[in-house]
Amino acid sequence: MSGLKQNVDIIRFAKTPDPEVRDRLTEFTSLSPRLHFRDVDPQEQLDLAKQYGITHMNQVVVTSNGHNEILQNTDEQDITNAIVKVTRNTIKTVCFVTGHGEKAIDASDEEGFSGMNDALKKESYQTKSVNLVAAGSVPADCNVLVVAGPKQSFFPQEADMIAKYLDAGGDVFLMIDPQMDPKLDSVFAAWNINLGNNVVVDASGVGRLFGTGPAVPLVVDYGESPITRSFSGSMTFFPLARTVSIADKNKAVPEDVELLKTSARSFTIPNLNVKEVQFDPKTAGPLSLGVSAERKNPPGESSAKGGHLVVIGNSEFAANKWAGLQRNGDLFMNTVNWLAQDVDLISIRPKSPTNRRVTFAETQQRELTWFSLLLLPGIVILSGVYIWWKRR
Repeated sequence: MSGLKQNVDIIRFAKTPDPEVRDRLTEFTSLSPRLHFRDVDPQEQLDLAKQYGITHMNQVVVTSNGHNEILQNTDEQDITNAIVKVTRNTIKTVCFVTGHGEKAIDASDEEGFSGMNDALKKESYQTKSVNLVAAGSVPADCNVLVVAGPKQSFFPQEADMIAKYLDAGGDVFLMIDPQMDPKLDSVFAAWNINLGNNVVVDASGVGRLFGTGPAVPLVVDYGESPITRSFSGSMTFFPLARTVSIADKNKAVPEDVELLKTSARSFTIPNLNVKEVQFDPKTAGPLSLGVSAERKNPPGESSAKGGHLVVIGNSEFAANKWAGLQRNGDLFMNTVNWLAQDVDLISIRPKSPTNRRVTFAETQQRELTWFSLLLLPGIVILSGVYIWWKRR
């Protein structure tokens, strides 16, 4: 919230204050000196109520620089979305590349990206699908170009389009799943990024607690970047991932960041056809699953900004099936915010979204039930008996 660049007023129109709503809104205003909240009695200030289109008691309006948004609810997400809408001066476009079997933004099945598409629209982004071959270049109105899990390789002409877009200060998000060659070697080489030809296996066993297996690496170690700065103590999951790392750390610039690190008990295998999977200390972790990079313009160049590139070795983490798990959805949204130069949106997104489910397998659910019903009460009783015996 400290990233806000303009003043925002939150006004609740009611006869009497609601302590719960007031506390929630006051908590928001404590995050930034640019946020202000007050209660207003619409019967005493009829002109103000009319100015904001208030029609009944208990309505809340968020306003900034003549932009107003009336809230239907006052939970964290609604307040955040309203702040975003009233502080955005322009609508930015996020373009999703199609033509190679990428995940579709209008698909609502488990593999689709409709959830992330809806989340982008709530933050006042415009989204559209783009076929680079048909367009002949990256459209000029694309503020961020997203490639979400292609299943076929890019043509050389398409790779050139992406490279030229980046060189001109464009912002690109590549999510490349294992066991496919996107034919974007020239892009990766120019940005000092190594896309591993492998599959990451997590042998830590932690995934069993969440109903996943070793093919779903768990990440709790994050690089120092605005994208992941708020992720300390939280988890992200990557079903079938490949490594993405800085190719030559001696040539890396400070803006190059390895965002996602697996546990030390992770390792790689060449592909999923390996008959017997065993821990391989030669490829042992921590392993990098994603890199963010920035290329600043040399002094004197007329372009307003340099290009930005984020590459993650998995696209499933942001698909409908997985996006609601812990911080997976936040990782996708934060990445787009960073690429679109909307870092302030990262700071105001709620840190506790409504859906951060943890899925237990049936055996874990049964063990947890027995522990809570039998073992835990038994420990409490025995502890009480022990304390009584010591004190008598």
